[in-house]
Amino acid sequence: MNRQIQAFDLGLDFAKNQTSIRLRRGSYVVVQVPGKAMWRWEDWSFDRSTMSVVDGEGNAAPYNVIVFGVAESGATAARSAARKGGLAALEASRPARQPSSS
Repeated sequence: MNRQIQAFDLGLDFAKNQTSIRLRRGSYVVVQVPGKAMWRWEDWSFDRSTMSVVDGEGNAAPYNVIVFGVAESGATAARSAARKGGLAALEASRPARQPSSS
């Protein structure tokens, strides 16, 4: 049975103001550990062949690891297309309306 045992917030900043630190295109690794002192980045690397974070001996990290990428895209056009497609699918999934008899 799966159940949540820990929660974390991952804030991503895409603001355009001068005080914000913007994410650059590339890959990011997030590791969920019980405390900062339990993780030292210099002891780990990303193994592209297994797509996992490993130590010097090739052992996978014993914690939850999230790897995500940031890429440039035609976001506005993609969102519009997805929104239209989603609305059409939602409408198609609804039962047909019966004409009212007055």
